Amino acid sequence: MALTIKKDDTYTWPCSVDIPVDGGKYIKQTFTCKFKRAKQTENEKFQMMLKNEELKNARLIAEKVLVGWEGIQDEDGNEILFTDVTSKQILDAPMIAIAIASSYFESLGGARRKN
Repeated sequence: MALTIKKDDTYTWPCSVDIPVDGGKYIKQTFTCKFKRAKQTENEKFQMMLKNEELKNARLIAEKVLVGWEGIQDEDGNEILFTDVTSKQILDAPMIAIAIASSYFESLGGARRKN
């Protein structure tokens, strides 16, 4: 199969977040991220940012690569559409940005680990 370089290079990838609940337990919640495939130089910069282990860096990375989602709902079960406003709200929620950044890096390295 030939290598194809796309101008608009996006893809979807599953993301899960362990949300703490009463009693010292967690509930795993999942949704689908739509990622913009960043250039290799950007990915290398992102990896260096995460090595600094600053939580704000996960949010900055998620802001750069997340271009959509499916499966995020409000408390009434209504789908939350991806917009600039809702994206900022979601990324400001605890643990979400870290989960999205982790899923993005997982998507980059998964094929390598399987081979």
